[in-house]
Amino acid sequence: MACASKVVSLYCNSPLPGIEHDERWHSSLQQQTRKEKRGKLRSTILIYTAWNLWKELNRHIFAWKSLQPAQVVLLIKEEMMVIRQQACLS
Repeated sequence: MACASKVVSLYCNSPLPGIEHDERWHSSLQQQTRKEKRGKLRSTILIYTAWNLWKELNRHIFAWKSLQPAQVVLLIKEEMMVIRQQACLS
């Protein structure tokens, strides 16, 4: 849990001069897609990682439970596999 809260804290509390949070998010996604041909996959990983870190933080705060970092990574991979399977079926 300490790892998740540290990542969330570092991301949320690192202001960039003159750039709002929403702009920073879109800017980081745009930079990634320019740098790599697989920018969409990288963006998806970024989103699922942030989402699962947020859920882990909430689990720790509200349920007084926490997962090990390896378990959170496994959850991210499982969710991405489900999304990939759904995309292949449609």
